[in-house]
Amino acid sequence: MKEREFTFFKRNPGDPPPVTAVVERRVQFHELDPMCVVWHGRYPEYFEAGQTAAAAKCHFSFPELRAAGIMTPIHTLHVEYLAPLRFDDRFSVTASLIWAESARINMEYLIRKEDGTPVTFAYSIQLFVDGRTLEPLWLAPELWEQCRTRWKAGEFHDAE
Repeated sequence: MKEREFTFFKRNPGDPPPVTAVVERRVQFHELDPMCVVWHGRYPEYFEAGQTAAAAKCHFSFPELRAAGIMTPIHTLHVEYLAPLRFDDRFSVTASLIWAESARINMEYLIRKEDGTPVTFAYSIQLFVDGRTLEPLWLAPELWEQCRTRWKAGEFHDAE
Protein backbone atom coordinates (compact mmCIF):
# COMPACT_ATOMS: atom_id res chain seq x y z
CA MET A 1 0.00 0.00 0.00
CA LYS A 2 1.34 3.44 -0.94
CA GLU A 3 1.97 5.76 2.01
CA ARG A 4 -0.19 8.84 2.10
CA GLU A 5 1.43 11.98 0.77
CA PHE A 6 1.57 14.61 3.47
CA THR A 7 1.35 17.82 1.49
CA PHE A 8 -1.22 20.55 1.35
CA PHE A 9 0.19 23.39 -0.72
CA LYS A 10 0.55 22.94 -4.46
CA ARG A 11 4.09 22.92 -5.83
CA ASN A 12 4.52 24.63 -9.17
CA PRO A 13 7.26 23.92 -11.71
CA GLY A 14 10.12 26.32 -11.10
CA ASP A 15 9.36 26.83 -7.41
CA PRO A 16 12.36 26.24 -5.17
CA PRO A 17 12.13 23.22 -2.88
CA PRO A 18 10.76 23.72 0.64
CA VAL A 19 13.05 24.88 3.42
CA THR A 20 12.75 22.05 5.93
CA ALA A 21 13.87 21.53 9.50
CA VAL A 22 13.43 18.56 11.83
CA VAL A 23 13.18 18.88 15.59
CA GLU A 24 13.39 15.85 17.89
CA ARG A 25 11.21 15.75 21.01
CA ARG A 26 10.01 13.44 23.79
CA VAL A 27 6.55 13.54 25.38
CA GLN A 28 6.60 14.91 28.91
CA PHE A 29 4.08 14.04 31.62
CA HIS A 30 2.66 17.59 31.78
CA GLU A 31 1.69 17.38 28.07
CA LEU A 32 -0.86 14.59 28.68
CA ASP A 33 -4.62 14.92 28.98
CA PRO A 34 -6.87 12.82 31.27
CA MET A 35 -6.82 10.01 28.65
CA CYS A 36 -3.01 9.79 29.03
CA VAL A 37 -2.35 10.93 25.46
CA VAL A 38 -0.88 14.26 24.39
CA TRP A 39 -3.56 16.93 24.68
CA HIS A 40 -4.56 18.20 21.22
CA GLY A 41 -3.71 21.79 22.18
CA ARG A 42 -0.01 20.89 22.61
CA TYR A 43 0.52 20.14 18.93
CA PRO A 44 0.73 23.80 17.84
CA GLU A 45 3.62 24.17 20.32
CA TYR A 46 5.39 21.31 18.55
CA PHE A 47 4.70 22.89 15.15
CA GLU A 48 6.13 26.19 16.38
CA ALA A 49 9.37 24.50 17.45
CA GLY A 50 9.76 23.13 13.92
CA GLN A 51 8.78 26.39 12.31
CA THR A 52 11.31 28.29 14.41
CA ALA A 53 14.06 25.94 13.22
CA ALA A 54 13.02 26.27 9.56
CA ALA A 55 12.80 30.07 9.80
CA ALA A 56 16.27 30.22 11.38
CA LYS A 57 17.70 28.45 8.32
CA CYS A 58 16.66 31.35 6.12
CA HIS A 59 17.30 34.19 8.56
CA PHE A 60 13.59 34.92 8.88
CA SER A 61 13.25 34.52 12.63
CA PHE A 62 11.00 36.28 15.13
CA PRO A 63 13.74 38.73 16.24
CA GLU A 64 14.50 39.62 12.60
CA LEU A 65 10.80 40.15 11.84
CA ARG A 66 10.37 42.25 14.95
CA ALA A 67 13.41 44.38 14.09
CA ALA A 68 11.84 44.99 10.66
CA GLY A 69 8.56 46.08 12.30
CA ILE A 70 6.64 43.07 10.98
CA MET A 71 4.31 40.62 12.70
CA THR A 72 3.04 37.38 11.21
CA PRO A 73 -0.22 36.30 12.86
CA ILE A 74 -1.73 32.93 12.09
CA HIS A 75 -4.56 33.18 9.58
CA THR A 76 -5.24 29.45 9.22
CA LEU A 77 -4.21 26.38 11.19
CA HIS A 78 -5.45 23.00 10.03
CA VAL A 79 -4.53 19.85 11.95
CA GLU A 80 -5.21 16.19 11.17
CA TYR A 81 -4.66 13.85 14.11
CA LEU A 82 -3.71 10.40 12.83
CA ALA A 83 -2.43 8.55 15.91
CA PRO A 84 -1.88 9.43 19.57
CA LEU A 85 1.37 10.30 21.27
CA ARG A 86 1.79 8.90 24.78
CA PHE A 87 4.07 9.55 27.73
CA ASP A 88 7.77 9.18 26.91
CA ASP A 89 7.20 8.66 23.16
CA ARG A 90 10.05 10.05 21.11
CA PHE A 91 8.97 11.86 17.98
CA SER A 92 10.14 14.25 15.30
CA VAL A 93 8.51 17.40 14.00
CA THR A 94 9.27 18.17 10.36
CA ALA A 95 8.40 21.73 9.41
CA SER A 96 8.57 22.83 5.79
CA LEU A 97 8.36 26.38 4.55
CA ILE A 98 6.59 26.16 1.19
CA TRP A 99 7.27 28.65 -1.60
CA ALA A 100 4.59 31.31 -2.05
CA GLU A 101 4.50 34.13 -4.59
CA SER A 102 2.06 36.07 -2.43
CA ALA A 103 2.57 38.00 0.81
CA ARG A 104 2.07 35.05 3.15
CA ILE A 105 3.96 32.26 4.87
CA ASN A 106 2.88 28.70 4.06
CA MET A 107 4.10 25.98 6.44
CA GLU A 108 3.48 22.25 6.46
CA TYR A 109 4.16 20.05 9.47
CA LEU A 110 4.48 16.32 9.95
CA ILE A 111 4.95 14.65 13.31
CA ARG A 112 6.21 11.06 13.31
CA LYS A 113 6.92 8.66 16.13
CA GLU A 114 10.45 7.34 16.46
CA ASP A 115 9.42 4.21 14.50
CA GLY A 116 8.23 6.38 11.57
CA THR A 117 4.49 6.16 12.30
CA PRO A 118 2.76 9.37 11.17
CA VAL A 119 1.04 11.04 14.11
CA THR A 120 -0.14 14.45 12.92
CA PHE A 121 -0.19 16.38 9.67
CA ALA A 122 -0.91 20.09 9.67
CA TYR A 123 -0.47 23.32 7.78
CA SER A 124 -0.56 26.97 8.69
CA ILE A 125 -0.88 30.21 6.79
CA GLN A 126 0.51 33.39 8.30
CA LEU A 127 -0.03 36.89 6.97
CA PHE A 128 2.13 39.98 7.33
CA VAL A 129 0.99 42.97 9.38
CA ASP A 130 2.62 46.24 10.35
CA GLY A 131 4.01 45.79 13.87
CA ARG A 132 2.87 49.24 15.02
CA THR A 133 -0.57 49.62 13.45
CA LEU A 134 -1.48 45.93 13.01
CA GLU A 135 -2.70 46.83 9.52
CA PRO A 136 -2.32 44.07 6.91
CA LEU A 137 0.60 44.32 4.50
CA TRP A 138 -0.87 43.44 1.12
CA LEU A 139 2.53 43.49 -0.57
CA ALA A 140 5.38 41.30 0.60
CA PRO A 141 7.65 43.19 3.01
CA GLU A 142 11.27 43.79 2.02
CA LEU A 143 12.55 41.18 4.50
CA TRP A 144 10.35 38.51 2.86
CA GLU A 145 11.45 39.59 -0.63
CA GLN A 146 15.11 39.28 0.42
CA CYS A 147 14.40 35.84 1.85
CA ARG A 148 12.68 34.67 -1.33
CA THR A 149 15.51 35.99 -3.53
CA ARG A 150 18.08 34.02 -1.52
CA TRP A 151 15.78 30.97 -1.38
CA LYS A 152 15.26 30.95 -5.13
CA ALA A 153 19.05 31.19 -5.58
CA GLY A 154 19.38 27.94 -3.59
CA GLU A 155 21.18 29.48 -0.64
CA PHE A 156 19.15 27.69 2.04
CA HIS A 157 19.54 24.22 0.57
CA ASP A 158 23.33 24.20 0.49
CA ALA A 159 23.37 24.02 4.32
CA GLU A 160 21.03 21.01 4.58
